[in-house]
Amino acid sequence: MQRRRHERNKATTLVSDEKDSTLKHLKKRQKGAIKDTFAKSRKQKSRCWSSCWSIVGLVMIILICVLAFIVKTKPLKPKTEKMDTRDHYIDLDENATRILEDWDMNNTHLLNIQNFMDTYLYSTQDKGISSSAGFIHPRLNSAPHRRTHYLSLYEGDSNQYKNRPIRSGEIILELPRHFLIWDLDAFRCDFIQQHLFHARHLDTGNALDGGAFLAAFLLYRRKMSNASWRESVHNNNPTYRLQYTQEQDILLNTYLNILPQYSKSSIPFNHTFGVTQKQHFHPVLWSESECMKFLGLNTLSYNLVQAYRYMIISEYHAFNHSSSLFNNSTHSGSIFGENISLREYMEMRLHVISRSFGTGTPGIEEFLLNSSQVNRYRDQNEELEFYRKSTGVDFTKGSRAMSPILDMWDHHASPNSDWRYHSSKRAFIIKAIGIQGIQPGYDVWVSYGKYSDTHLFSKFGFVNGDGSGYTESSIAVYHRLLDPGMGQQFSFMSRDSSLNSIPLPRDHLEQKLDILKYLEYDDGYTTCIDPEKDTVAFVLKKLKFRMLLILANIYDRWVIKWHPRNSSAQPLRGSILPLTGDPPTFDVNRVTFDGSKVLSTCRLITLMHEDYDGDAITVLEKALTNESIKESFMSSRQNDLSELRSLNCLVRLTSVALSKYPKATMDVYRSLSSSLVTYGTPDWTSSHVALGEMLSLESLRNIALSGARMIVEKIQLKDNSSNGAFLRKQPCPGSLSLSILNEI
Repeated sequence: MQRRRHERNKATTLVSDEKDSTLKHLKKRQKGAIKDTFAKSRKQKSRCWSSCWSIVGLVMIILICVLAFIVKTKPLKPKTEKMDTRDHYIDLDENATRILEDWDMNNTHLLNIQNFMDTYLYSTQDKGISSSAGFIHPRLNSAPHRRTHYLSLYEGDSNQYKNRPIRSGEIILELPRHFLIWDLDAFRCDFIQQHLFHARHLDTGNALDGGAFLAAFLLYRRKMSNASWRESVHNNNPTYRLQYTQEQDILLNTYLNILPQYSKSSIPFNHTFGVTQKQHFHPVLWSESECMKFLGLNTLSYNLVQAYRYMIISEYHAFNHSSSLFNNSTHSGSIFGENISLREYMEMRLHVISRSFGTGTPGIEEFLLNSSQVNRYRDQNEELEFYRKSTGVDFTKGSRAMSPILDMWDHHASPNSDWRYHSSKRAFIIKAIGIQGIQPGYDVWVSYGKYSDTHLFSKFGFVNGDGSGYTESSIAVYHRLLDPGMGQQFSFMSRDSSLNSIPLPRDHLEQKLDILKYLEYDDGYTTCIDPEKDTVAFVLKKLKFRMLLILANIYDRWVIKWHPRNSSAQPLRGSILPLTGDPPTFDVNRVTFDGSKVLSTCRLITLMHEDYDGDAITVLEKALTNESIKESFMSSRQNDLSELRSLNCLVRLTSVALSKYPKATMDVYRSLSSSLVTYGTPDWTSSHVALGEMLSLESLRNIALSGARMIVEKIQLKDNSSNGAFLRKQPCPGSLSLSILNEI
């Protein structure tokens, strides 16, 4: 009985446990369901709130856009502009506005300039722009004392301030073809064809640049129209005269007569009636002593200025020679030289260099719309090929044109307008660009191209001085680059039929002596290389000399182009207003340049016969015998010691380059910072050019020094007296290297 009762109690307990377990499980499931329900509810609420906030955000964005549009279009009250220290220049107050806009209205010359600027093109406010009369934006005002246009702070005569810029994309100038003077027009002139087509540079035999013919054509046209062209009485064949209408002559003379005259004075500004008036100077017209005073001797800028000067003078002599050959049967003189002086030609040539704009390759419309050419040639290709064969000028690579009005606007790397020649319209179309367009009170600015300050100064005669331009530095300290970086425009070397450049015999001999100076340090060798004792090292030295002669005139093997020191710089309201603040310098953390080719030159100079795993002689011999690669030969990094030598060579060459400038870097920097030199003078302009070159050289030297120190620490070099690391402060005797000249 007890046993049965015990089993019954046990069964009851099991049933009770099962019930408890089932209840717990049910409660757990119920709780889970409740949690799931709450979770779903929370998610739904979250999604709901998310949608609400999205709608609110969208509404806010729309409201902000509407407010921004209202603020942007609503006229604002004038504000006093403040200094922008970031870009090293100031915006202008009322006094500056007066300087920009006021001028002496009793000055006859300025009145003539204003009349030209206001009437050369006819402005219209119609939506349709006349293709025959041209167009200039009606809200642009002329500033004859500064030879430019600006958007006034005020509109009309009410002097009511209206902050309405010319929006980006708006056309501000349309300059039709018949207002332009192309180099193609010069080539179609019978006088140019008969007298000057055979002109070549007398020393190299190279073709003249097309701009030379355009300059000669402009002078010829001006003198013919005002009856000052004198012809020899022996010339009985004046059939070359082209007849232009009186209206065409008046139009051209009006333009030529208002071109600026280059001043010989070092003072670029006159202060008359309290207003600053701009004068013009150009370094090409400076004497050699003035160039040395401002730029130093054989610096990069000095050499480029001298190259432009030499080119222009050589062109003048070439024209004289060609004209005298044409006239030789009847008279020994040159009609060109009798009528045009060297000074006249130089000034007009500089105008063509600095004031002409590229139009691209002449289109078929240039042939079809010129009846005289249609009767003379079958098609345009035949015409352009005739010019190429006769003069060497290839118009398929582009043409250029003197462009009145457009050529008055100043240059900046960040302009507020953009110019393009549209062959379909046969016109230059200039539009406002940028987020802000052309703001009231600001001049119209255009870009002449991506020039370095050195080239901008040598070609156009100015720099902006705000660090917006590229900078160049050269390590060609012992020889003159016969390719001065002017492209096809000019070279001191003769070009053969395949356009290969060959130094003239006199230059080649001079360059041999100069190139040898780079190798006189015998870098890495503890003793100077003796041709009798160190035969293997001397064989390599001869091979290096031959390779350096090949690379001697390749521009980018010696010159580095640096990115702008202040790429965010914006133009002032007017170029006549002085910059303030310190001159721009390089940011060591952001400086960018490609120095690989220049460093390769230094690696070649310091190459030892142990380099390239002992095959340095073989490597150079193969490169010199391979015509396809010898001009592109790049000496690669070998080991830490060879790289240390090349970096120290770079330090040496940059130090020599810096010593060529007339003043130390900090002296130039202080004089510009403290306004010791007057803004806009030749001294100010050349100082900015020189400072940019010197700063880039110092940056290059510091980078090379830093790299050399890192290698010394890496290899734990205690002294540089061992072979391969030896550095010589003074060159070895030149007599040890002279025998190379006899063998090559």
